[in-house]
Amino acid sequence: MAHILVVNIGSTSLKYRLLEMDTEQTLARGYIERIGSEASPVSVTNGDVTRSFALDTREGYDVAIQAMLDAMIRPMDGMPQVLDDPSRIAAIGFKTVHGGMKYRGAYRLTEDVLTEMEKFSSVMPAHNPPYINAARRFRKLLPDIPLVGAFETAFHKNMPDYAAVYGIPWEWTEDFEVRRYGFHGASHRYVSERAAELYGKPLAELKLITCHLGGSASLAAVMNGTCVDTSMGFTTQSGVPMAKRSADMDPFVLPYLAKATKLGEEAVVHELVTRGGLAGISGLSGDMRDLEEAYESNPRARLAVDHFAHEVKKYIGEY
Repeated sequence: MAHILVVNIGSTSLKYRLLEMDTEQTLARGYIERIGSEASPVSVTNGDVTRSFALDTREGYDVAIQAMLDAMIRPMDGMPQVLDDPSRIAAIGFKTVHGGMKYRGAYRLTEDVLTEMEKFSSVMPAHNPPYINAARRFRKLLPDIPLVGAFETAFHKNMPDYAAVYGIPWEWTEDFEVRRYGFHGASHRYVSERAAELYGKPLAELKLITCHLGGSASLAAVMNGTCVDTSMGFTTQSGVPMAKRSADMDPFVLPYLAKATKLGEEAVVHELVTRGGLAGISGLSGDMRDLEEAYESNPRARLAVDHFAHEVKKYIGEY
């Protein structure tokens, strides 16, 4: 029987599912959230048995990956073992993020593909490095198991050029692949297909606006099954505000802040990725659950929530 392990590494989370493909049965699933914190919420389910606990993930994704494997092979007391030997995994699938113009589909994660992904690591610091590191870690732990990446940009690759280009010198577009790519492709594809199913009409006959709202968020305009515009652009830093990412911003803010703060451009970019967004506005948290809890008592938490809602509504109106 073929086992497929599907791993989704988000900006602050790791989710996984172990599938038995012959019967389409889920053998195990789980998630680890708020990676990088002292007490990350963890939920693991083997068969019908679920356990929840907290895990110190301040050392990053390596801790989360090892915890995932341990949960399946060396489970907690009272939980069934669902994988006695990792070699029974036929392949490991990843929801990879940015592979530039060359990789916008599903590809085996060879070293050539990982090297291409590294070209975009500086502009995708919360996504590409964790996936590259995870792929190399899995390759080291399980060298005989194929690794396959399904890139988030695939759903948006047929977006019209007039929606994808930026107003920059054309040689920058051609030479450096700077354009709107769009992300969360698997989510937008699924939501649009599911909406058509629930609506009872063919997707090819519908105009939809799909929303992926969470710690990382984006919207897409989907016409007759094809994405014609999306809020994220060259990177996941654009669009609506997110947990810790600033999202849409005048490009001249960056050099201004680099000079005004005396931090330099690289340090300011790091701050915008790690301390921006809802966390930056509220000064409390980038997690909407925390902000909603503090909505009535904390003016900046209220401002963060209201700003997020405003930006989402603005994009819906635009599309």
